[in-house]
Amino acid sequence: MEINLYQIQHALFHKTFGNFIIKLCDFEKGGLCIICQDDAQVKKIDDMLWTFAQLSFLPHAAYYDDVKQGDVPVIITNKQYIKGRVPVYMSLSLVMQAQHEKTFVIDVEFQNVNSLKNRFVKERLSHKIFRQEQFGKWRTY
Repeated sequence: MEINLYQIQHALFHKTFGNFIIKLCDFEKGGLCIICQDDAQVKKIDDMLWTFAQLSFLPHAAYYDDVKQGDVPVIITNKQYIKGRVPVYMSLSLVMQAQHEKTFVIDVEFQNVNSLKNRFVKERLSHKIFRQEQFGKWRTY
C-alpha cells in the first residue's frame, strides 16, 4: 500500500482542504471517498466543501444524502469505504486498518514526521509525507 500523507496547517485547513480535494479529483479518476471518523466530522467536511471559496462549487454528497453514487465525484462517509473510489482518510488511525493500493490521508494534528516515517517503515508501507508550512508552502519528507 502506498500512503500519501498531507499535513495541513490547522489555521489554513478551511481554505486548503477544498482546493486539495479539487486537485485530487483532477488527478484521480473514478471519484473520491472521504472517510471520516464520525458523523460530526462528515457534517463538518460536507459544510466545508460548500463554503471553502466564494465562487467555487465541488459536487459532492454525504453518505446519508439521497444521491446516486455515480452522480458526484466526491462521497463523504463515516468509516465506510466505497469500492471503486480513491480513499481519502481524515484520520491516520482509520487507514492503518485498510488495504488499498493507493491511499491519501489528511492530517491536521501534525504528528512528528520522524515517528510517522518510522511507523510506515516498520509496517512496510510505501509513503510520501507532505507538510504545509507557514504561509501555505509545502515541504516533502
